[in-house]
Formats: sequence, structure tokens, C-alpha cells
Amino acid sequence: MDPQTLSRAEWGEIGNALKFLWLALGLALIAGPSLLTAHAIIPSAIDTKTVASKWTRFRAPLYIIGVICVVGIAASFVVAFSIANDVILNDFYGRWWQ
Repeated sequence: MDPQTLSRAEWGEIGNALKFLWLALGLALIAGPSLLTAHAIIPSAIDTKTVASKWTRFRAPLYIIGVICVVGIAASFVVAFSIANDVILNDFYGRWWQ
């Protein structure tokens, strides 16, 4: 099977899918450190008396930021897959099972 070349509109849709994948990467770079800080670093530092116990008030906002980013990552992957499925798999490779 010899696929046809992509049109400008299809390249634009592929570009949109890549933007959502970059967005997912950016959100992962925010979610990881915030969840790590809230779940491991702050409690450990408080238990060892490195920082005062008032630092526990920062845990809830960090958890909220991390969870929002994780939901954003999932949504970005869903949108990117949806675009890729519509443009690449269905249009570009229409009969890929045969």
C-alpha cells in the first residue's frame, strides 16, 4: 500500500496533535515535582525536624496543582490521540487492517 502525500490541512492537524503532546510534557514537568514535594519531601523534612511543622500547609496546594496537572496530561493524551486517529489512522491509512 502506497500512502498519498499529506495536504496542508493534515499537516496542520498533525501539528495540533504535537502541540498537545508538548503540553502533556510540560504538565508532567510541573506535576512530578509538586507531587514529590507534597508527598515525600515535606513530610520527611517535618519528621526529621529539618523544617517547622507549619510547612504542612503547603502540601494541600501542591497536591491540588499535581492532580490538576495529571488530569491535564490525561486530557492532552486523549485529544492528541483523537486527532491522530482521525487524521493519520483513518484518513492517511484508511484500510490498515486489510
